[in-house]
Order: sequence, then C-alpha cells, then structure tokens
Amino acid sequence: MIRLYQRIPIRIRISLGLVGLMAGSLLVASAAGFFPNEQEEILHGRARLCESLAISGTAMASHGQVDSLRVTLESVVHRDPQIHSIGLVSSEGKLLVSAGEHEQFWDDSLEDDVNQMQVPVFRYGKQWGEMQFAFASTGGLFGLNYWAPAWLLIVLIPACLIQFSFFLKKTLESLDPSGAVPTHVENALDTITVGLVLLNSKGRILFTNRRLNQLLSQEPSEMMGKKIDDLEWQMLADSKDVLPWEEAKQKEDSVMDRILQYDNDGRMLTFSVNCTPIAGQGYLVTFEDITLIEENKVALAKARDAAENANAAKSDFLANMSHEIRTPLNAVLGFTDVLRRGLVSSGDEAVDHLNMIHRSGAHLLELINDILDLSKIESGHLQTESIDTNLDDIVTDVANTLKVKADEQGLDLKVDFRTAIPRVIQSDPTRLRQVITNLVGNAIKFTESGSVSIVTSLLKTPSNSIEGYDPIVRVDIIDTGIGMTPDQQAKIFDSFVQADSSTTRKFGGTGLGLSISRRLAEAMGGALTVHSEIGIGSTFRVEIPTSVASLKDMVSPEELARLAQEKSAGAVSSELLRLPSKRVLIVDDGEANRRLIELVLKRAGAMVMTAENGQEALDMIAEGVQAGHPYELVLMDMQMPVLDGYSATEQLREREDTTPVI
Repeated sequence: MIRLYQRIPIRIRISLGLVGLMAGSLLVASAAGFFPNEQEEILHGRARLCESLAISGTAMASHGQVDSLRVTLESVVHRDPQIHSIGLVSSEGKLLVSAGEHEQFWDDSLEDDVNQMQVPVFRYGKQWGEMQFAFASTGGLFGLNYWAPAWLLIVLIPACLIQFSFFLKKTLESLDPSGAVPTHVENALDTITVGLVLLNSKGRILFTNRRLNQLLSQEPSEMMGKKIDDLEWQMLADSKDVLPWEEAKQKEDSVMDRILQYDNDGRMLTFSVNCTPIAGQGYLVTFEDITLIEENKVALAKARDAAENANAAKSDFLANMSHEIRTPLNAVLGFTDVLRRGLVSSGDEAVDHLNMIHRSGAHLLELINDILDLSKIESGHLQTESIDTNLDDIVTDVANTLKVKADEQGLDLKVDFRTAIPRVIQSDPTRLRQVITNLVGNAIKFTESGSVSIVTSLLKTPSNSIEGYDPIVRVDIIDTGIGMTPDQQAKIFDSFVQADSSTTRKFGGTGLGLSISRRLAEAMGGALTVHSEIGIGSTFRVEIPTSVASLKDMVSPEELARLAQEKSAGAVSSELLRLPSKRVLIVDDGEANRRLIELVLKRAGAMVMTAENGQEALDMIAEGVQAGHPYELVLMDMQMPVLDGYSATEQLREREDTTPVI
C-alpha cells in the first residue's frame, strides 16, 4: 500500500488533499444549514396538499357527493405525476373512493412517511376514515435527493481534481527550478568533488552542482529546466543503449557504474554515472570524472603496443644485425687466415683477398657507424654544424665514390644539375654527405637494372619574409628500382624497419639508414621524403634551407657539369698524402690500433710516438715540453684504463697546454 502511495505523483497527492478540504467545507456548510433542503420542501408541499384534499374530501363525503369526490381525486392524480394514487378508506378498512390504481401502489406494511402519507377524515367530530396518498419516490439515483449537497459533491470532486492537477502541473513547469533546492543545501552540494544533478520525474534538470558545471563548461542558468537528454551524451559501443536515468525509471531501482562520454570542445570526457530514484520525486545522478583514467588506459595500451612492436622490430634487427656483422667478419677472418697460411697461388690472388678483406671491413665499419649514429640521435646527443658547404663537391664526390658499385651492377649513375645553385651554403657538410651517400647507396642496392640519378636544383618557396620567398636546395635521388607500396613508404623511415622481410633476405641491411638520414636532414633544418611506385622506381627528396645571402654567388649548370667532369677524371688518383716531419703522439690502449696508425703516419712522413693510457700520455707530453721537443698533435682514445681520454685532456688544459687533441 505504501509503495502504491509512493508511486502516485506528488501533484496528484496535492490535488486530492485540496479536493478533500473543499468537500469537508461543503459538509460543514450543509450541516450548518447553509444549503436549501429540497427534500424537506417537497415533503412540506405534499403534506399541505394532503391536508387540503382531506378537508375537501370530508366536506364532499358529508354531503353525499361521492362521485364529485372521485372526479376531483382523479383530476388531481392525472395532473400531478408525483401522485400515483389517492384512496378514501373507512374506519373499517373499506376503500370507499379511489383515484389511480390505489390498491397496487399502497402497501400497509411499509412505514414510509415520504412516499406514503395518511390523513384522518373526521365527520361530526369523529374520525370515520382516512385519506391515503401514494407518491412517486423523490430520492433520485441511489436516493441521493434525500441529501441536499450530494449531487454538488459528485460533480465538484472529479471536476476539481482534474482542474487542480492540471493547474499544479502547469504551475510546477513554469516555476524557476533554481529554487527547488534550498540555498544551504546548494552550498553543501557544491563542495562535493563529483558532478551532481537533480532531475524531476520528467527528466528536467532542477539543480546542478559547481563541479558538474565546470566539467561540462556550462553555466547553471543554461542547465536549469533543460531536459538532461538534450545534452549530447555518448555511450560506449559495448554499453547498453539506455541512458542511466531511463534505465533507473524502467527498473525502479538504482543504476550504478554506467559509462557515458561527453564532447567538451573537442576533448572527449568520460564519466562513471550512478543514478538513484527519489520516490515520486525524480532522480539523483552523480558523474565521476574518469577521463584521465581512460586516457591513461588508452595511452598505456598504445605504449604497450608500441613497446611490443619496438621489441619485435629490435628482435628482428638483432637477428639481421648478427647476420650482417657475422658475414663481413667471417670474410675478414677467413681471407686473413688464407693469407697467413700462404694458401695463395699468385700475387694477384693475394691482392684480391686483401681487397675482399678491405671491403668487408669497410662494410662492418659502416654497420657499426649506423648503430652509433642512431644511439646518438635517440639519446639527444646528435650535434650538427652550420659552416660553409660546397654542395656540388659533396654530390660529385658521392657519385665518384659509388660509381664503382654502380658499375658492378651495370647501372648508369648520373649527376644532373638542373638549375644554378649557390657556390656555398651554410650547413653541415659531413652530415649532408652522409645522407646523400646513404640514399644513393640504397638506390643502387635496390635497382637491378636501369639508372640512378642525382638531381640538384634550387627552389624559391613563397614566404612572409622581406624578400617574399625562402631559398631551398633540393637533391633528388631517382632510381628505376623495385619501388614501394604506400604502406611500405609509410614505415621505411622507422628504426629497424625495411619495406618487408623479403627485402632483408634479398638485399641485406639493418633498416637504420633511412631513419638516420631523415633525422639528420631534420637536424639540419630540412626534410627527407619519398615517392615511389611498384615496378617503376623511387624518388628520395632531400630539401635543405639556405639563406638569401648565399644567392649572391651562384654557379650555373654548365659550370657545375664541367667541374663534375674534372673531379671525376681526377678521382682515380691515389697519390699518398705527405705530412710534415712533426711529432705526433698516439694514445690508445689497443695495440692493433696503435700499430696501424703509427704505420700510416710514419709512411706519410710524421714522427710518431705511442702511449697506452692517458696518464702515460700526460707524462710523455710533460717530458717532451721539458726537453724542448713538444708534440704538435695528440690522437687520444676516449675510453682507456688508468686514465681515460676525457680526464687526460682536462688535466692537460689545466696545465695551460694548448697542444691540439683529437
């Protein structure tokens, strides 16, 4: 019963109370006699009519005018529908005169003073009979005419209930919902750290606390009276299709831990929502902001995937690298062992073996350099210079160096200067050479037939500078090789990644070259991009910015072509560089390194001394200064026992010794 009462809307309860008050007032007024009693008036009228007819009947009966009396009574019955019948009965109970079907309507057993009346008839002062009157009932439906305000209440109660309910509904809808919650309660709810909203039974917002307004970036005035469904809530794909307050209405019970999302100016907020019904009133909904938790989950998932991908890539890299390092190392050791054992038939064969050892060693050094470069880049220790750089010299030197490799594969390696370029630009010549060498080497490796072209040009891109443009030097390396799909192009600049696993098996390599090249280009303020088509070839584009001042001294394409030919013709020269007879100190803990460098420098004309560690080097430098024979140059290893190269150099500078140290 209580649950049924609680399910009745509050406005219906109020309406019932008002109707009850009104009905009680009418009853009090009726009891006090403020309402005319129609029933009593009818009874009084019937009593007077009966007295009048009794007097007339007595007079007529006394004079023997029985027929006239019958006519008079029948006339009265006929004219008044409220009278069923009239009968004159003697004291012995004999019906003397009647009008209407008196015997049918009259019932002596009834004690009814309303519908049956009896009036005594006197003759010579004595009662000799009675006149009986049978009337129609005046009670109405269920006898309600007996009580004066009955019909009034029957009409007023339902009419007023409907009108009160409708009036209250419209009144409540038009009220300002900001006053639904007392001020002291609002202040308390504003201190809660979760968002809170109070809804009426129709889902309209009656109150929102400060936290929810902040989360949704909404003003309280904008929220009041609005339907909560009008806010653009979003549900997760795996959640129910019913909003929490709608689900609570269906279940008539609390709903917990539902996830909703809300787009707040481009940032997707995530809430854990709890909704509790308030019996017959509405709903209390709380919003707990779990956006950071969800974002962290997504970030952790991405980091996990990235870590798994990186781990897989590095595992593949280690497998490839072990093969790449082992192959040239086996060649170095194998051919060295052949030479040591004297297993050669001629001097030409020995030279071929030495060339193979040299190429294998150079390849091994290239692999190690790639790893070291990537390590520097990822640790943030990569540094680039900005000095005078001759771009045409770099392009020509790279082409001359790699021409032998191109010729071995039957490829045509071309150098094309499309436009005039500055004679000197400000860049890092070493890193720029490394990038172009890597790209050209890759192009040769992945091109089985056709050509590789190095195309150099100058662009003037529009800008907001004073001149209206920014000059950019562009170097395109174009090949007619195997080409790549868009998916392969999207990932080839990632570390340890090649286009696919078959590339590694067929062509070898570590997958570091392009990643290093792009990062070097970006470190110099430029960019490295690629465009490729399967079966047609690839174009790798290097763009390096330069200054407007460098455009004052330009070299034409014709002069560049002539200089390139001259350099190409002189590239085969192998004349040994001669050094002055100066004292050079080699500091290295590796005997092989000391002996090799000592051999090369002595044959070039230098006077060479060696030391095994930094402390020994400091002692030898001090002795040379005291003897008047200082060293002109020190070649210092960085990591050594006893005293490393860094510490030794610091101590040397503390002595104010300015001997150059490399």
